[in-house]
Amino acid sequence: MQDATQKIESMIAQLQEGTSQAVKAMDSSHNKSVHVVEQVKHEEQSLDHINASVSKIRTMNDQISATTKEQAGVTEEVSNSITNINKIADKTTDSIHAISHSSSELDQLAEQLSQKSVI
Repeated sequence: MQDATQKIESMIAQLQEGTSQAVKAMDSSHNKSVHVVEQVKHEEQSLDHINASVSKIRTMNDQISATTKEQAGVTEEVSNSITNINKIADKTTDSIHAISHSSSELDQLAEQLSQKSVI
């Protein structure tokens, strides 16, 4: 009977040891799970910050694009104005040449008249 009692005690001790190891394993697993959940929450916050930053960058890109389009329009207007100024300058130059030519002709006519009146 003592043998049976020792076997039972041995079995109980083994069961207790197994149970103790199972509890330790469950505690370790639980702690790891809690740590993983904390990491996931941290990563979620990081992703939220990244999404907010990307949204700000998109908004800035939209503003830059709109400003660039506006500047392109203004640049085109300035270019057109410069082209018009060049055309006016060319016409003015042509007019000055014509006036100069007419002035030379008038000078020649005046010289001819002057010579005829001297004769």
